[in-house]
Amino acid sequence: MIAAMLLALAAAGKAPARVPRVIAPVAPSDYVSAVVRPHRGRVLVVNFWATWCEPCRAELPSLAKVWKKSHGAFDVVLVSADSLRLKDGVVPAVLDGLDSPFPCFIEASDDPQKFIDTVDPRWEGELPHTVVYGRDGKAAASAAGLQSEAQFEALVARAR
Repeated sequence: MIAAMLLALAAAGKAPARVPRVIAPVAPSDYVSAVVRPHRGRVLVVNFWATWCEPCRAELPSLAKVWKKSHGAFDVVLVSADSLRLKDGVVPAVLDGLDSPFPCFIEASDDPQKFIDTVDPRWEGELPHTVVYGRDGKAAASAAGLQSEAQFEALVARAR
């Protein structure tokens, strides 16, 4: 039924409507249970970024290429450091503009330092920041700053 509908839309020259992207708020106390634990048993890359961060936007396509080349061998979750006011408009629009296939949360904390310390006490808060978790759900690697495809591949390899 759905296939027939898609074929009919394609024949009519219309693409199916895109499902709106949901950006869920996540508090520091819920980070592990909401972001990390659902991916236990798989390698997970969590990328912290913001719409105003040029290096963040520059590296997301590289992360997507590495993920696609791996045929989805690992999971990716994004966490935005933007204001919660941007979760329904700007953040999804930027991700759609970058053609990012990854789910995204947005930090919900009055004190960004609480979030930073929850994720990685060695993290100094710079963006972008990437944490890779092994199949056991424990942090296996992290990297600050703009990452290339080769650097993302090396980070993921450290968690396997």
